[in-house]
Amino acid sequence: MMAMDGTQFMWGIIIRMELLNPLSTKRMSEGDVVRLGIDISKALEFCNKSNIIHCDVKPSNIYTTKWGGYKLGDFSASTRIRNHQEHATAISLDPLSAWITTGFR
Repeated sequence: MMAMDGTQFMWGIIIRMELLNPLSTKRMSEGDVVRLGIDISKALEFCNKSNIIHCDVKPSNIYTTKWGGYKLGDFSASTRIRNHQEHATAISLDPLSAWITTGFR
């Protein structure tokens, strides 16, 4: 691409795609459970640092990679917050798992 003054510049866009599989419903080993916990915790930590609340963490939104890792997906219900004080208390009234969390750390 050429600018008006004749200098050239390039735009670089990198799109990373990978094939993910839904989380298996079969029994997991203890090591797999630990890895899932660590990987999803890292994903939620990244969301927290980016001021994003996922709002829909559940098994059907967890995917596996071909290398045995786990990824959090489906951010369609997620929301972005301006600061942590604004949303210091999150309450879920889900009848299957009612919980109250105060603060984000």
